[in-house]
Order: sequence, then C-alpha cells, then structure tokens
Amino acid sequence: MMSSDHFPVSFEVRLEVFRHQAAGLSRIRRWNGACDVTVAQHCVQACDLAPPEAAGYALIHDIEEFDTGDITTPVKNTMRALGVWQCFESEIVLPIGL
Repeated sequence: MMSSDHFPVSFEVRLEVFRHQAAGLSRIRRWNGACDVTVAQHCVQACDLAPPEAAGYALIHDIEEFDTGDITTPVKNTMRALGVWQCFESEIVLPIGL
C-alpha cells in the first residue's frame, strides 16, 4: 500500500520492497549478460567503495534495473540528455524511500 507521496506506508513495507528488488537484481547480469557480475553484486561493491554519506545511494543506484533489466551507460546517458531519466528515476527509484 502506498501513501499519498507514493512511498510505501511503512518502513517494513519499504524494506520488503527493497529485499524483493535486491533478490531480482541478483539474477540480472551486468553489461547485458556479457559478464558474470550481477547488478546486485555491482551495487554492493559500489556501496563498499562509497564514502559513508553516499553508501545508501550507491547501494540502490541501479535499483531501476529490477524493472528494466540492465541498462547500459550509453542508454542512460541518452535518457538523461532527452530529459527522460529524471521522470523515470522519480517513478522507480524514489518510491523505495530508504
């Protein structure tokens, strides 16, 4: 159940959404399947390398790929240039609210 600001109503529900998405990301290979690293592994590695104040963002920086599959950097850059990425991110990433 979502609140009026599009966030799940409780932290427990948000956490369950995150767990579900993380499990899905553990089955998606990066670089369109060209390597053995999953999106989940990549996100955890990014989190480990990030400074503490950015670790939370690093952990979810590719969370939208749960819904889309791996999105290559050139595609993301094109989406940003077209002004589409911000809308996409606000609908997919921000509702997690972690």
